[in-house]
Amino acid sequence: MRHYSEQELNQISAAEEELDRKHGLMLLDNSPTAKANALVLNEYFNNHNVPMSVSSMVAAAYALKDRLDWKSPAQVEFSEVLAR
Repeated sequence: MRHYSEQELNQISAAEEELDRKHGLMLLDNSPTAKANALVLNEYFNNHNVPMSVSSMVAAAYALKDRLDWKSPAQVEFSEVLAR
């Protein structure tokens, strides 16, 4: 199991926020789907020697796109409207 530094944990938090809000990956709503997505990403980073950063998490999410659950375009748009 990989241990993350405080700096990496900050990067993870920022990446989760970006992936959920800007890219439509379900990560922040505490649903079973969001938890499953987090497990897939965690497994990826545990098994690959990839530096933890916002860009590496976004790249990993798109590389694993078929194994993750994403919001529909309408859900993404709705989230953007709510954020205003």
